[in-house]
Amino acid sequence: MRGARFRPLDATWLVLAGLLIGKPFGIWFMGWLAAKPLKLGLPEGMKTSDLFVLGSVAGIGFTVSLFISGVAFDAGPVQDAAKMGALLSFASALIAFAAARVFGVDKRAD
Repeated sequence: MRGARFRPLDATWLVLAGLLIGKPFGIWFMGWLAAKPLKLGLPEGMKTSDLFVLGSVAGIGFTVSLFISGVAFDAGPVQDAAKMGALLSFASALIAFAAARVFGVDKRAD
């Protein structure tokens, strides 16, 4: 788009949305797709709601997100903002704890 400008703050929110929203829903959806319509099943004792919690844990995306931000953007404010979005993904841990409580995920004693 000619004349459009990419603001640094946009990079922060886009990276953060990908990690906080995209990862949990993507992992949940693909796990549900494999378990239900494709009839591949889930491990014993696991529910599809557990997949969302796992996706939230996976949303803590420091390593790859920081690497991709460094490669995708030239050094400067946009790269710094994208890296900040990756660092703010620690909030995904809070979402995972809340989702585990809401969905009733408990530690199993074997």
